[in-house]
Amino acid sequence: MSSTYGDDILLRRPLAIWWAQLRSLRNMSRSGSRLRVGFGISLVFSLVLGIWSSYRLYAAIQQWQASGPAAVTNGLWLLCLGVWGGICVLASFGLQNALISDEALLLFTLPVTPAERFRALYGSFFLTTLWLPTLLQAVVTGYVLLSTLGWQAFLWLAVLQLGVVVLVGCTLLLTLLVVRYLLPAGHVRQRSSIAGIVCVSALLVLAFRNTFARDGGVLLAQWCRPEFVLVFLILLFVLLVGPGASMSGNLYQEALLLRQSQDRARKTNTLPGVGLLSTLMSRRRSLIGALFVRSIVNQSRNWLFWGRLVVTYSLLALFPLLHAALRQHGFTDTVLIAGYAALLAVGHIIETAPGAVSGEANRLALYLIAPLEFAQILWAKLVLFLLPTLIEALVLGLFLCWWTGLDLSQVGSVIVLIPLIVLPCTALLVWGSVWDEDLKQSVEGRADTLLLEEGPFSPRKMLLLYLCLLCLTAIFLVLWQLPFVLALLILILCNILFVLAMQRLSVAELQRLLQRG
Repeated sequence: MSSTYGDDILLRRPLAIWWAQLRSLRNMSRSGSRLRVGFGISLVFSLVLGIWSSYRLYAAIQQWQASGPAAVTNGLWLLCLGVWGGICVLASFGLQNALISDEALLLFTLPVTPAERFRALYGSFFLTTLWLPTLLQAVVTGYVLLSTLGWQAFLWLAVLQLGVVVLVGCTLLLTLLVVRYLLPAGHVRQRSSIAGIVCVSALLVLAFRNTFARDGGVLLAQWCRPEFVLVFLILLFVLLVGPGASMSGNLYQEALLLRQSQDRARKTNTLPGVGLLSTLMSRRRSLIGALFVRSIVNQSRNWLFWGRLVVTYSLLALFPLLHAALRQHGFTDTVLIAGYAALLAVGHIIETAPGAVSGEANRLALYLIAPLEFAQILWAKLVLFLLPTLIEALVLGLFLCWWTGLDLSQVGSVIVLIPLIVLPCTALLVWGSVWDEDLKQSVEGRADTLLLEEGPFSPRKMLLLYLCLLCLTAIFLVLWQLPFVLALLILILCNILFVLAMQRLSVAELQRLLQRG
């Protein structure tokens, strides 16, 4: 009686852990607006990807059916391999964070056995990391296969979904083995053995590639039938969560202890020239100089910054196509070059500028209580984003002028137009971020830094992004429809009025923040 009751309790413990994780995710979604926005963006992206994937898969299955039953079988196996491979890659990336997360440490403080701990880790992957891609592929493949193959699709769907579950578990085990036996320093014998096995396997494949190409296809067609693979996957799953769970749990414990004992201190890799720029900026002992020094050091180590820079300059290759298409609608070379250069430069900061003020969170209180006027703080933040963006836009504009072969008068027009396009958009993004500031929120860790500083992950930041795009569209319409001199005068007047109005409104909002805080 007591043994049965104890076994029943042991079986319920992983379910209790999974239920607690679901409750935690639900509470986080209720209290965090940024999490809801991120979930909404992910859901929209998943819906678009799912619709596109369903059309592609439907067309591929029709093509396979036209080629015969053998083509359908081969195509479905390729589909299974593609889905399994993608899910396994996501699982391998997720496990690296699981070994150093607070949840992993909390899990090891619970009075559970190693087998239950591994089962809890196994199930939590599908709840916290893989639930959205797993659900997306299940809905897409289920709908398309059932609508095209009929009852035959149930067998293939069972193989596909059970293969996802089993291969995620195998990926967890493989990643734990790598972390435990290959990554630590000094394990030369293990690395040598694995390298030898890989080399011998590669040599055997090269030696018998002709034989395998001739006879391998027949053997695979005979043995890789979905019903046989389904039985094999069921046996693997039972072994994974049954007798093998205890060994896997011990391996998980050793891998986590090893990862926790490693030195994870941040390495400050400073690029050449950053030190010189920091020294030049630090000589100007002002708020602008201090912000520039911090920004130069942080952004030089930020791979997202360099990724955006690569994407920005890669988009230059699209200018010839855009130039040829828009000239037919009455756009002049001056407007096209100034607009495209400004668009690329503003696009480089369109994700980070909405967090210029709001990304400071409770750190903004240090600025507000300092002997500085609110207008000084706002102008320092604006110059921090405006000056690099303006320089980048002018460099891009001069390059496009040289590439297009404009004369000096047209180049001068481009130089005049670029600041009139960049200034209102940058001011809108930077000063508009004051309305998303929360003095009670703290920035702790990489996740908070990413959400607050590196992307528009809140409703107000998304609104700022849309308003910036609307502002760019309005400027282009003015330059397109009106004569150049009249459009230039209107843009100058609108820039002056817009900057003055945004400054007054932003200062008033900062005063309200300080009173509420």
